[in-house]
Amino acid sequence: MHSLIFLNIVCEGVIVIYLKNVVNILFEVLYFLILVRLLFSFLPVNPYNIPLLEKTLRFIYQVTEPFLAPFRRLIPHLRMGGGAYLDFSPILALLILGILRRLLLRIL
Repeated sequence: MHSLIFLNIVCEGVIVIYLKNVVNILFEVLYFLILVRLLFSFLPVNPYNIPLLEKTLRFIYQVTEPFLAPFRRLIPHLRMGGGAYLDFSPILALLILGILRRLLLRIL
């Protein structure tokens, strides 16, 4: 009987560790994709000339846009000269993503 209880506790512990690892990986992937998107926004690259790059960036935009869109509504773009602008929403999104990650991992 005691070994069965011990086995149950160990299995629950393994499941929690596995779940924490999965959550951590998902947050890391989203964090990385937002960073890649942010970096590419500063580069003068035309992705339409390179099909693989175009598909990759389209995938990154599709994955990150649902998370970034609410932050864009909160923070207006900062207008620069020559029609350019700075978008600070990814920076705020990365900060919030880090906070959410820590909170969720503590709950688990």
